[in-house]
Amino acid sequence: MLRRRERLVGWSCAWLCGLVVVAALAAGAAPADAEAGLEIGPSRTARVEGRPERFLVCDRPGGAPVLGVVLGRRTVSVPHALDGETVVLDASGCEPPVSARPSVQCSLGRAPGLMHVDVRLADRTRRLGRGIFGERWEYRTLRMRRLSGQDVVSWVDQEVELPPDELFEDRTVRHVDPPRGSAEDACGAGFLVIRSHVRQGAALVLYAFAPTGLEPRAVSEPLGARERWRDVIGIADVVGDGRRRIVEVVEPHQVGRLQVDGIRVGRIEPDASLDGYTSHRFGSVRQGIGALLDVTGDGVADIVVPTSDWKCLAVVTAQRGALREAGRLSCAESPIVDVLAAGLNGDSRDDLVSVRADGTIEAWLR
Repeated sequence: MLRRRERLVGWSCAWLCGLVVVAALAAGAAPADAEAGLEIGPSRTARVEGRPERFLVCDRPGGAPVLGVVLGRRTVSVPHALDGETVVLDASGCEPPVSARPSVQCSLGRAPGLMHVDVRLADRTRRLGRGIFGERWEYRTLRMRRLSGQDVVSWVDQEVELPPDELFEDRTVRHVDPPRGSAEDACGAGFLVIRSHVRQGAALVLYAFAPTGLEPRAVSEPLGARERWRDVIGIADVVGDGRRRIVEVVEPHQVGRLQVDGIRVGRIEPDASLDGYTSHRFGSVRQGIGALLDVTGDGVADIVVPTSDWKCLAVVTAQRGALREAGRLSCAESPIVDVLAAGLNGDSRDDLVSVRADGTIEAWLR
């Protein structure tokens, strides 16, 4: 709900820094024939007063939800900021973008036997307690409940409870859409979460619904040592072959290895990787800072991700199965705080928006 309007302080409309095209390729990959150009719509820049924390999607009475940015105790509208004014949003009507929400609600089966379910992480534990998200607890259970109307039935349908030496080092359940041409099923191929072993580090696990309950459909190898973690940006076809792949950053606080993983029978395996990027700050609940959308104009989703120093917003392509940095949309001394693909101009396509620590909002309209 809109509460008040005031003139935006210090707003400017400067063009962003020029594109920097580099030829960083995955190890062992053959160089591309030509460097790819970036084909994204006009960019706009604005400055808001306050300390940005993250993006939220906020309800607006009588209209479509609007993207907001949290500035301490207030949340302001991003589209209005780009137009030169501040509109403060009612924070009670705001929630994280779909890709960052703590639970998934979807439907299993086919009508008339359709079953609506809620899948979420539950039951806090201090088995590791290193505070990667700020709080020194994680989750030990993945729980699915059947939905009845608007209410969740009080009894639990299915749950996965981990053994004492494992935990879900995660704050988000990610819905993996079904492959093209498969039978309609809103819950898709399953639910992707980060599962950590107290000595072997983090692994990715894709859980799916089976007659016997939630079962692991595909699992990656753990990272091999205590407190080694990974973060997921999203799941999309980034190669152009019709197969959806997991896009993650392995050890975003140290190595910063951007990695594309294939989902195969029983396994999640790396297909390509490239060092020098990040998607998470230690101590923050915001995961998967980045976006998957077409920036190079070839009709295939690219990976938009901060560089490991948080200063630049890079575009990485996975054409021909190898990761290559195609360019940088923006570079500045003030570090990037959040990046998101979201609709800003009312059409059906997602735009790209980022916010920096000094309050600079950068948007690229598609």
